[in-house]
Amino acid sequence: MTLINIGISIFIGIITFTIFSIYYLQFRFIYLSWVPINSRTHVERPDAYQIPYEEVTLFTPDGVSLHAYLIIHNDLCPTLIYFHANAGNMGHRLPIVKRLYYDVQCNVLIFSYRGYGHSTGFPSEKGIKIDSLTVLNYVHQHPVFSKTPIIAYGQSLGGAIAIQSVSACQDKYSALIVENTFLSIPRLILDTMPYMYLIKGLFHQYWSSEKLISSITNIPILFLSGKKDEVVPFDHMYSLYQLSTTKKILKIFEDGKHNDTVIQPGYFETISSFLKQNHLY
Repeated sequence: MTLINIGISIFIGIITFTIFSIYYLQFRFIYLSWVPINSRTHVERPDAYQIPYEEVTLFTPDGVSLHAYLIIHNDLCPTLIYFHANAGNMGHRLPIVKRLYYDVQCNVLIFSYRGYGHSTGFPSEKGIKIDSLTVLNYVHQHPVFSKTPIIAYGQSLGGAIAIQSVSACQDKYSALIVENTFLSIPRLILDTMPYMYLIKGLFHQYWSSEKLISSITNIPILFLSGKKDEVVPFDHMYSLYQLSTTKKILKIFEDGKHNDTVIQPGYFETISSFLKQNHLY
């Protein structure tokens, strides 16, 4: 083999390895279940935050077990299905659950997606769609939750999951609340890292909220947006709001960043007001 042939072989090998890595490592960098350290082994419990709860395991049709907490008031309160953001597990969201339970007066079901926390399996768009449907079916069979208005509440990636779930099962929800959510994974990548344009054909995780949001026509939507979001450009949330064709509210938190919009003044009051305006109490 000549030096030229050796060089060509090495070059092809490098290109092949790079393409393989980009294609398969998307799962790891989109679904940050491994961040922070110990997120797959340690999941905080609600009693650490003085929240009464029931711990359950739900089983998906494809054999995955989902770890979930049920936080229940009674059948007079609306029920939030909490779709969390892409890093950590449901335990990291318990301070938010505490506010939703005590201040907003909601029942809450929060769960870790497949491959997150103590849930089994490996995260993917296809798999998490199965997870969301499994949870929704469980809620509609629950003796308390089934008697209440059901609201999808999602943050960041969780907002995209919530939008997908509502668009697929609109008749099973009473409202949708999304915070700092992107138009789609490819749009987010290209808007924040334009040089990735050359490999956009390798993207295979989509979560295309921009294509689904207009199909939600029968229930109200609350958009909660941090104006200073440094991860998801504000334009993404504003565009989702504009694309929406149903009854809707956009609440902008001028100082809100990606991870602290939830602690901005008036955040939980905005949710309470939205629920009251739509007669969900």
